[in-house]
Amino acid sequence: MKIVHQFLVTIVICTIISCKKDIPSINETFTNNNVEAGFATSYVLKDDNTLWVSGSNNDGQFGNGNYISSLNYIKVADNVIQVSGGYGHTFIIKKDNTLWVTGNNLNGELGLGDSVNAKINTFTKAADSVISISCSNDFSFILKSDFSLWATGFNYNGQLGTGNTLQTYQFVKVAENIKAVSTGILHTLIIDRSGFLYATGYNGFGQFGNGLRIGSKSFITILDSVIAVSAGNAHSMVIRGDHSLWVAGSNINGQIGNGTNGELRTFTKMAENVRFISTKQSTSFYIDFTNVLYGTGRNLEGQLGDTTNSNIFSFKPIKNNISDISTNYNYSILKTTKDTISTTGNNEFGKLGDGTLNNREYFRPVLMF
Repeated sequence: MKIVHQFLVTIVICTIISCKKDIPSINETFTNNNVEAGFATSYVLKDDNTLWVSGSNNDGQFGNGNYISSLNYIKVADNVIQVSGGYGHTFIIKKDNTLWVTGNNLNGELGLGDSVNAKINTFTKAADSVISISCSNDFSFILKSDFSLWATGFNYNGQLGTGNTLQTYQFVKVAENIKAVSTGILHTLIIDRSGFLYATGYNGFGQFGNGLRIGSKSFITILDSVIAVSAGNAHSMVIRGDHSLWVAGSNINGQIGNGTNGELRTFTKMAENVRFISTKQSTSFYIDFTNVLYGTGRNLEGQLGDTTNSNIFSFKPIKNNISDISTNYNYSILKTTKDTISTTGNNEFGKLGDGTLNNREYFRPVLMF
C-alpha cells in the first residue's frame, strides 16, 4: 500500500518502541533501551541480552511454556535485542534479527496466519530480518532490514494503514522506506527515512495533530524534520530536530501538559532540550539532556510516581538521573543512570515486580543490573 501524501502545515505522531542498542534506530539518544510496560506485564531487557518479565501471564505472554503469572521478575529468554508488549502478547527480536512471538492471538496480532491458536505460551518464530517492533492492544507492526513496514491484527479504525478496515491474521506490507513505527491504541504513526511523519487510524480527538478530527485508513503525511515520536491512547508526542517537545490530542487527564484539560487538535510546543519521550495511554513522560524525568497526565493510581495520586496538568520534574522510562495504562517502569530498575502505580498481577500486589505512588527499586 502506497503512502498517501497529504501535506499539512502541522505535526503528528509516532513512537520509538523498546530497543536495544545493537538495533538500528533513528538516534540512540531517543530510543528506549531497557524497559517496556505492556498492559499488565512489565519487561526488563538486561545488557547481557536476557529478558526478564513480571506480572500477568494469563495469555502466555511470558513465552515460558505456562500460564503462571509472577510477582517478581523472572528470566524467560536469551539473546534478545528488543521487546514490545501489547495487551496480552509479546514480540521479541533476537540477535540474528529473527522475530519471535507469544501470547494472545485472537485478533491475529501474532501474525501467524490464523487465530485457531487463540493464544500460545511459547515463543514461536514469526519472521526474519526484523529490526524494530511495536505492539498495541490487539495489532502489531514490524520493520524489516530493507525498511519495509508490515502489520497484522485488528483494523477496525484503519490503524494498519492498508487502505481498508479488514482484519488480517498475517503480516501484510503497508509501507516502504520507513525507519520507525509506533502504535497507539487506535492509531499508528511512522517516520520515513527522510524524517517525514505519517499517521493512520482513529483521529477523533485530534491526535494526528493536523487540526482535524477526521481519521484515515491509509498513512497520510503530517510533518517533516521529526526525530522521535510517541503515540498514546488518544494523544501524541513528538520531538523536533531542535529537541523541542510538541503534543496534540486528548487532554482530559492533563496528558498534553499545557496546564488545562482542553483538547488540542494541532501540535503545541511544551518543552525544550528533550532527549526521550514515552506515552501509551493518558500519562506522558519526557527526559531532558540532564537526565531529569518530567511527567504529566493521569495519575490516579500513582503511575507518575510523584506520591500525589492526583492527575497533573503541566509537566513537572519527577526524578533525577533517569536513562529510560516506559508507561502504560496505570503503571510505569524506569531505569536509572546507575542501572537500577524502579516501578510505580497499579500492581495488579504483580507487574511492578516487587513481590507483592500492593499499589504504589512512588518509584521503588525492584531490580539491579
